[in-house]
Amino acid sequence: MDNQKEDGSLTILRKKAFWLFERIFFGGRLSEKILVKLLSLHYRSVFRREWSWAREQPHFFNHRIGFFDFIYGESGTSIFPYYRGFFVSELIKDHDRLLDIGCGDGFFTKRFYSKRCAHIDAIDIEPTAIETAKSLNASPKIDYRLSDAVNKPFPSVDYNIVVWDGAIGHFAAETTHIVLAKIVEVLSEDGVFAGSESLGLEGHDHL
Repeated sequence: MDNQKEDGSLTILRKKAFWLFERIFFGGRLSEKILVKLLSLHYRSVFRREWSWAREQPHFFNHRIGFFDFIYGESGTSIFPYYRGFFVSELIKDHDRLLDIGCGDGFFTKRFYSKRCAHIDAIDIEPTAIETAKSLNASPKIDYRLSDAVNKPFPSVDYNIVVWDGAIGHFAAETTHIVLAKIVEVLSEDGVFAGSESLGLEGHDHL
């Protein structure tokens, strides 16, 4: 019994020592402030390089910038740009097959859609978007593909959900009906199409 008490006391002491170590070196508010400040400087730099100083602005947004600003920033970034991810996630049933048209950096594809899906085909016509998606938002469930949604066939002919969200504005009016017709063809009998776009002109490449 005495040995058990000693072992128990040592375990408690070790836990307290580890807690103190973690608190001092990793878990304190000062550590958090320093790390948040460094990340803030990092994402501001990324935004300047990608949007302010680049010869041509990108055709997709790095959502790590926006989500970091929403959580830690002082500019009062709204959750509104991420509503579409929450809405689509409510439609997904376990083991669904999903097509994501205009996936961009893959942020929504992985963070909002992939958990319940059996498989996702995510396509975009922009090579740097697919490269970024594979680098930052890879998942065994997601197949990111460089593809033209207007002129190329979709990767499969059977999906439970097709998402064309926040990307419709990148397509010319005369090609929109082509993509919609293709979506109808690949949706399963009880399939769901989810699509949205902000009203009005938004972004240098919104049509």
